[in-house]
Amino acid sequence: MARRPEERFDSVPDLVTALEGAATTRAGVPVAAPPAAGAGAKKQPTSGRRSRWILGGGLLAALAVGLARIIAQQTTLLGESRDTASSRSGNEARARRVATSPGATKMVTGSYRVVSDSIEFLIQIIDARSGSLDRAIAPVRGPKSDPTVVAERVRERALGGLALVLDAPARSSLIGGTGVAPKYEAYREYMKAVDLTNRERLHEADSAARRAHQLDPTFLQPLFVVAETYGVKGMREQADSVLDVLERHSKNLSPVDQTMLSFIRAELAGDFEACLRWAQRLDELAPGDETKLLIGQVHLALNRPEAAWLALGAVRDPTQALMRENHDYWALATLVLHRLGRDAEALTVAHRARQALPVSSSVRQLELTQLAALGRPAAVDSGIEEIQGSRRSKTGERWGS
Repeated sequence: MARRPEERFDSVPDLVTALEGAATTRAGVPVAAPPAAGAGAKKQPTSGRRSRWILGGGLLAALAVGLARIIAQQTTLLGESRDTASSRSGNEARARRVATSPGATKMVTGSYRVVSDSIEFLIQIIDARSGSLDRAIAPVRGPKSDPTVVAERVRERALGGLALVLDAPARSSLIGGTGVAPKYEAYREYMKAVDLTNRERLHEADSAARRAHQLDPTFLQPLFVVAETYGVKGMREQADSVLDVLERHSKNLSPVDQTMLSFIRAELAGDFEACLRWAQRLDELAPGDETKLLIGQVHLALNRPEAAWLALGAVRDPTQALMRENHDYWALATLVLHRLGRDAEALTVAHRARQALPVSSSVRQLELTQLAALGRPAAVDSGIEEIQGSRRSKTGERWGS
């Protein structure tokens, strides 16, 4: 696309200078400006070229450990020549060396172009060591007249993309497979919703999910939490209406998102054979402990406890990631073993569940249920008295007695 001279910055350094005012951390700590070029430095041409860049520090956060450590450094690689492939590969190798020097594992890089009166950034998140692409982020556009506006938008999307690459996989294979990289603030609110769901605080989870979607309407995954909350409450019509919204924006859904949409539709319709197909498809697209658990739950709904137990056997560690706050694995494991007539083993699993989630009343109930199944009424009575005593203690603390 041909560009008129008045649509261009005079040079790539001019664009960087315009962006420097926005290059601060969330705490307001300025990011160091790139060192000035030496007197003998060669001037960078701009006509017909794009700029490759990586930005560390507050603007795009070159990260060393997850999202916790922000490197207070900005490095800008300017003036990539597109004349030869060797020049292109050389600059990308330089970018990886710069990114790995402070210990960062990921590199945010990309290009910009001027389109009429706007600047558009194309962003990629790349593994700093191998150079492989982890995630491409949808184009970010803002007014040419105020580069700080687009700089903030780039920052929001880049941090959201980094969260999906670095943080989400450690929590859930399904979350990491979402389609659109959200604003980071929206991602954080969504993760609150997921955590609250796992703790069975559905009303709070629903509120957090709605806030996440309001912060970034292009981020659709929070709507799955809203739909499932309606489903748990038996509000089928409202759940379907939320799924209809997701359906209308299917172009922004990843294959994982689209498969999850089909799974929830089938679940609401009570079609568990279809649920099983979609759960198995999810496990193909985003294999993880959550998908194995989902397959086990569907098998049990189809009255296939042996198949459910096999699925649970593929779960690597129910005490890690999102499952560590969720009693679903333990509930399913004890119920499957009970259905298989293996109540002593079920009680052992319930004991393990209580060790993993000592404050969960649902887990305590699992243990009491298995004690009852084994014909141990004295132990059941003792457990009930313990629960009641705990509730009285909490009530006394609340009212200061």
